[in-house]
Amino acid sequence: MDQQQPGHGQVWVGIDIGKHAHHAAAVAADGQLVWSRRVANDQAAIAELIGQAMASAAGVCWAVDSTGGSASLLLAMLVATDQPVVYVPGRVVNRMAGAFAGEAKTDAKDALVLAQTARMRRDLGAARPRPELVAELAVLVGHRSDLLADWVRTVSRLRGLLSASFPGLERRFDFTSRSALVLVSRYQTPEALRAVGRRRLVAWRRYQLARGWPTARQARTIPTAGAKVATA
Repeated sequence: MDQQQPGHGQVWVGIDIGKHAHHAAAVAADGQLVWSRRVANDQAAIAELIGQAMASAAGVCWAVDSTGGSASLLLAMLVATDQPVVYVPGRVVNRMAGAFAGEAKTDAKDALVLAQTARMRRDLGAARPRPELVAELAVLVGHRSDLLADWVRTVSRLRGLLSASFPGLERRFDFTSRSALVLVSRYQTPEALRAVGRRRLVAWRRYQLARGWPTARQARTIPTAGAKVATA
């Protein structure tokens, strides 16, 4: 639904945040829907939305349920144009949704609930874009989490393969040692280790890392400082 009519006074605009597009709904002081529309998550479309909202009333209050990720561009543009924005927590949206009749959960209904919630409540905090430092830290933490998740999956897979083909090596294997991982990338079976022999294995190891190698025939490991798979 996309309704547009001249207005005056105050309107409240709720925006259901999406990855590629948002849905915005505006309500007047009496709770009536002024307009509802889908808006692409790009600068030109958001600028048009802000212009439409400002033209439809003398005052506009915006409401969002997210302050990071896909909402970043929207919030930055609202702040740049000195628009008041409030943050509606997800739990509040869920509780308020039951108070409004309508179809099942949709982007349009969620946007309407956000607008109505902002209109009726005065205890909502202001929404602002994340500070630059916080945004950068969030990116770094997310990247590190992805690396750790990849490392856990790799270790679990390697444990399963070694348990099936080389249990002796799996029991003595140091999954946090880069040296051990380089070793098993070349020699994965008992036959391969026996074929290469201790002398050639040690010589190859010295050539690669100039460190002592752990082997499945020894009940010890040789640690390598700072050798985490995630930092490889």
